[in-house]
Amino acid sequence: MKDVFIDNCSATRFNNKMESEYLDLYLWLLREGVLVVSDRLICEYSRSNSGYSMSGSNILILISELNKKGRLYKIGKDQIKEFIRKHFKKSLKLRSNVKDHQHIPVVMLSNRKLALSLDGNLRDDINNFPKFKAEAYEFPSEANYI
Repeated sequence: MKDVFIDNCSATRFNNKMESEYLDLYLWLLREGVLVVSDRLICEYSRSNSGYSMSGSNILILISELNKKGRLYKIGKDQIKEFIRKHFKKSLKLRSNVKDHQHIPVVMLSNRKLALSLDGNLRDDINNFPKFKAEAYEFPSEANYI
C-alpha cells in the first residue's frame, strides 16, 4: 500500500496556486496513492477550509475522491488510544504540540510510516519515535512517496 500521512499545515499547500511539488503529490494521490487520516485530522482539514480560514485547500476534494476509490486509510480512535497507552511512556519526551501527539500513532500505524509536515517538532517526534522506523519530511520533493 503506497500510503502517506499529510499534516494539516502541509495540506493547506493544496490550494488553487499549488507549487509544482505539491501538485505532483496531489496528482499522484488521485492516481494511485493512499492518504492516511484520523477523525481529528479530517476535522483539522475541515477547519482550515471553513469560511473563517483564508487558507482554503483542495484537501477535502481529495479526501472525497480517495474515499470513493477506497484509498482513504482511516486509523480509528480506539487504535490511537491503544497505541498511546502502549507506547507513550512517562519517559517519552515529545517536542510537538500536545494537539499533534494524536498524529504520531496515525503515522506509526500506517503501512509505510511516511509523513509530510511543515512542523519541525512533529517531524522530529516522528523521525525519532522509539522502536519505530518512520520518516517525516518537510517537502514532498524530499520524500520517496511514489
